[in-house]
Amino acid sequence: MKKPLLLLISLLPCMYCVAADKTLNIQVGNVTYLIPASAAAEMIYDNGTTLTVMGKSLMLSDIGKMYVDATAVVNNEVVVTYSGSQASVTVAGNIAKYLSVDVNGAQVRINQDDTLADEITYTLTGSSSNGSFYTEGSKKITLNLNSLVLTCADSAAVNIRNGKRIALNINGNNTLTDAENGTQKACLAIKGHVEVGGTGTLTLKGNTAHALKTNEYMQLTNAFTGSIIVKSAAKDGLHIGQYLQMDGGTLKVESCGDDGIQIEKTDDSTDELNGQAIINAGTISISVSADAGKGLKSDSLMTITGGTFDITTTGNGVTGTNDTTSACACIKAGYDMVVKGGTFTLKSTGTGGKGISVDGNLTISGGEFNITTTGTRYSSSNSGGGGWWAPSKNNNAFPPSNESARIASEGHFTPDGQPMRLLDGDNFRMPPYQQPSEEHISRRQGPGGGGWGGDNSTDSYKRSSPKGIKADGDILINGGNIKVSVTGQADGSEGIETKKTFTITDGYVEVYSYDDAINSKSHMYVQGGNISAIATNNDGLDSNGNMYIRGGEVMAFGGKSPECGLDAAEQCYLYITGGNVLAVGGGNNSVSSTTGSQALVSTSGTVTANTTIKVTANKSTTSLHTFKIPNNYTSPSDSGGSWHMPAAGPGGGSSGMAILISVEGMASGSKYDVYNNSTSATTLTATNTYSGR
Repeated sequence: MKKPLLLLISLLPCMYCVAADKTLNIQVGNVTYLIPASAAAEMIYDNGTTLTVMGKSLMLSDIGKMYVDATAVVNNEVVVTYSGSQASVTVAGNIAKYLSVDVNGAQVRINQDDTLADEITYTLTGSSSNGSFYTEGSKKITLNLNSLVLTCADSAAVNIRNGKRIALNINGNNTLTDAENGTQKACLAIKGHVEVGGTGTLTLKGNTAHALKTNEYMQLTNAFTGSIIVKSAAKDGLHIGQYLQMDGGTLKVESCGDDGIQIEKTDDSTDELNGQAIINAGTISISVSADAGKGLKSDSLMTITGGTFDITTTGNGVTGTNDTTSACACIKAGYDMVVKGGTFTLKSTGTGGKGISVDGNLTISGGEFNITTTGTRYSSSNSGGGGWWAPSKNNNAFPPSNESARIASEGHFTPDGQPMRLLDGDNFRMPPYQQPSEEHISRRQGPGGGGWGGDNSTDSYKRSSPKGIKADGDILINGGNIKVSVTGQADGSEGIETKKTFTITDGYVEVYSYDDAINSKSHMYVQGGNISAIATNNDGLDSNGNMYIRGGEVMAFGGKSPECGLDAAEQCYLYITGGNVLAVGGGNNSVSSTTGSQALVSTSGTVTANTTIKVTANKSTTSLHTFKIPNNYTSPSDSGGSWHMPAAGPGGGSSGMAILISVEGMASGSKYDVYNNSTSATTLTATNTYSGR
């Protein structure tokens, strides 16, 4: 028999009624249900065993006590308070019937009924050295972390399995640590998509796998002014499904066993923005020591419009299956990358390391970049040296036709009509129709033989070369301030490399490298902007297609002969139709005349760091243009070699490096005075063509 319970003297000796401003507290173990006055007036008492209030049925034998106080009831709220080895939970009465709450010491587990209509707010606070929080349901929730310090001995510290939007608010100083050698995927594991807000700090220590993992996207809102700090992670610092959007706050990874932040595609190809990183503001600071580890990595498009990035990798390259190699990268985009703003400080010190690596096209229209790599080349365990197909010194042997080169479409073929095969990171430098010189054979074959005519005739040779910026697609620079330094002393240690075309229309690009400063495997277009490219052991600008200079300022410095300041591929051409150009090297590419060609002058000599080269019309005191030699330029000590060195034009010029100058306003047949950091000039006659290497 059931009857209304208006007054239970045996249970509530202090209550005749509950005042309107009072709350009835029903305590079951470490869980307290908060019943507002309006609902406490009617409860169901069933056969002396069960008490039902607001739809929640409780065994009388489980009720520890019932009391009335002035605690305010906030509908849809659950508060979990940790204290040492215990946790206490308070549940608003209006949602009590939808929740199954289990508390074991400081281990809290809450399951939500699927019929729940409202969003629940969970607030976690306090401290425990052996506690955890787990919730599972099918509705959105809000999770407030309020000065929570939680360490779990056997699983994740916090595990949310709702599969919906999770509003994560971080307030105060919070620290989560998970178990060692557990089965959990992360210290903070979330099934669902996360929207982060708050002003506090969340510090994570992931002892088994990731520090933070989400199955769906993660958004750091512009209202988030706090920090998420990964002190340590056995795997990725942050492993995010679907996409990451960052509009504020700070993400910091201090130590991890794999990638700092990885954005992974989900299995559902229809998921929006799948695999993408979208960074509009905030700060990302990452330190990665794992071999082949990436700082910030996305499986798909990466778009950056603002923010501050300070990323360092120190790990080395590794050899994977089928003798493939992989190396570190501060930023890695699995598809295209678009940068419109932001401040980037990127440094990679291990073998094969890269500042930015893009599997597709890279477009930069803004931002401040300071990129440094110091490691040398990483070669696989089966490396035989060399690293490129070329005619054998003795028998002109070439790879079979099924080894077609990725540069075949650019017109590079062997004498028997087969396409040249270019391995990753190598420079196509020598003419395909003639034997290279002994000097070039020796210089290019690298450790262990190979090179021109070595025994390296299988596909087992793989390597990863250090780069400041590398893209497998096109590189387009429309703005920004880009400074790159690549000092690892090995072939392939290039500043900026694209496997397709390189185009610059605006911006400032300063590159210092051991190998090519800027290299494109197809055509190169300079239409504006400012380029300062220094290569200590190869070409300043190296195009494996045609090179078109149509505007802007270009200063290109190559190594000693046979390296060039400006170098286009064999059977391809260098065209100068505008801009201000200074090219210094052991040689320079021949310049072809075309409609609209801009005249140039050439000589040989030396230039010195931090000095100027000024060009005026003959006998004029008005400067047409002045070039400031970069302060990190060092003239090669030996400019000897077998390649063509142009003689000085009218007016003489000392022996040394080949110097080519073209400035706006020059006319073919006119004379110009060139001042090389002195008050005395060399007078040269301009032409529309140049016979270089």
